Amino acid sequence: YKEQYEKIIVIEANCAVTMAKTMIIPAVIGYQRDLAEVMGFFHEAKVKSRATREILKELNINLDDALDAVKKLERAIAKGDSEEIIEMMKALRNVVDALEETVPEARWPLPSYAKMMTMI
Repeated sequence: YKEQYEKIIVIEANCAVTMAKTMIIPAVIGYQRDLAEVMGFFHEAKVKSRATREILKELNINLDDALDAVKKLERAIAKGDSEEIIEMMKALRNVVDALEETVPEARWPLPSYAKMMTMI
């Protein structure tokens, strides 16, 4: 059973990496781009927007953390240590949850947990 369990963990971890790289991170980068463009408009109009700047700063920090979490998860997968893989999946999940709180729902590529519960 342990071998089957470990194979399932690796499949789930690879899925998490793929989702982060192909869905979540690109969505966050797109939102970053939009915020940076808005900041450029504000700058041209000589309008200061602390809120936009702070949101962009938070996104940058969390995106960097997400990229780091993906790399750590990939290393754990390569090692094959299922306990470490689970810990790295949790770390990635935490940073993705933080990103989801900042990125507008219309830009987020996945349904929220609340939406998934109402889909049943």
